[in-house]
Amino acid sequence: MKKIILGLFIVTGLLFGKESDSDIKRLTDQMMLGTIWMQQSGEYRALVYQAFNTAKLSFDNMEVKDGKIKAVIADLDETLVDNGKMAGWQIKNGVTYNSEAWHKWAQAKEAEAVPGAVEFSKYINDNGGKMFYISNRSHKEFDAIKENLITLGFPEVTEETLLLVKDNSDKKGRREQIEKNGYEIVMLLGDNLNDFDSEVRRKDNTERKEYVDKNRDKYGVEYIVFPNPMYGDWEGGLYKDYWKKNPEEKLQLRYKSLKIWNGE
Repeated sequence: MKKIILGLFIVTGLLFGKESDSDIKRLTDQMMLGTIWMQQSGEYRALVYQAFNTAKLSFDNMEVKDGKIKAVIADLDETLVDNGKMAGWQIKNGVTYNSEAWHKWAQAKEAEAVPGAVEFSKYINDNGGKMFYISNRSHKEFDAIKENLITLGFPEVTEETLLLVKDNSDKKGRREQIEKNGYEIVMLLGDNLNDFDSEVRRKDNTERKEYVDKNRDKYGVEYIVFPNPMYGDWEGGLYKDYWKKNPEEKLQLRYKSLKIWNGE
């Protein structure tokens, strides 16, 4: 079965070329079902409400050292804000991720709030904690992102609380700076394992899953994970140098990674 599928992709590559528009369109088309699920299903809403409800319970039970303030750190994209319309545009137009298109999307300020995200953020700030928004979006987009978040109703979006990428995309340094300012981090929220620990950056999926198993007791307590089948570092974790592959090669690797029943 796998050999037949891979053979079809090899023939397609010969017919259309390695950088063919048809291969790129296939890559973006494969985002469709996950994107529709996030936009339209009640199950997605249930999962994010479940995540925020769990986070509230955990936050209420967390204790910090005397003189410290509880800090909750959340990623933005697909954790607090929803970029589903951008994904829809990519699918419609057959466009894979690129920084120029993403920058234009950020400037449009049309990201929506994930259900329950604004209420959760206000709850933290109203109950003795402090929300911090750490994203790997570029600091060049700071003003647009800040305005988008404030318009959506997120509380206290400032230079102190909204921490974007200036020099290094590793979030560890930004978390350490928060702790130096008198806060104690009690919880992290994100849709990507990299939002929780730098240890998994650039690791393959076998290592990422091993990391999860090793830290299983933290999930639902210190680590709150949000569903995102549209994109993420899990895709790059499929194979070494995945992001350097051309569209045809990525398609082959996606199919090669499938677990397939033999039909018997």
